[in-house]
Amino acid sequence: MLENNKMSYEAKLKLTAYMGEVYQKSKKRMDVYDYVCSDNRNNLLYEGDRNWIYVVDRCLKDCSASTRFIIRNEFLEKKNAEWYEKYFSRSVYYRLKKEAVEEFIHSLDI
Repeated sequence: MLENNKMSYEAKLKLTAYMGEVYQKSKKRMDVYDYVCSDNRNNLLYEGDRNWIYVVDRCLKDCSASTRFIIRNEFLEKKNAEWYEKYFSRSVYYRLKKEAVEEFIHSLDI
C-alpha cells in the first residue's frame, strides 16, 4: 500500500488517469469478448477485467455525488476536454476535480 498522505496531488492525478485508461481498456476488452466468445467466460483476462471494473465502480460508490460525476466524466468515460463547461465554471471545476481525485484515491485506501 502507498501512503496516501505522502503522495503529491500530481502523483494522485497521474494514478487516477492511469486507472481510468485501464478501466476503459478493460470495458472494451469485455465488450469484445462478450461479442466474440459469449459461451466461455472463464478466461483469466476477462475475469481480471471484470474484477478491475468492479473495484473501481465499488470505490466510486463510497464517494460523494460530485466526485462520482467528475471521476466518471474526466477519467472513466473520457468526454471532450471541455465537458465540464456546461456544469461548472473553470475555477470551480478545478477545485472540485482536485477534491474528487483526493477523495477517490482515499476511497481506494492507497
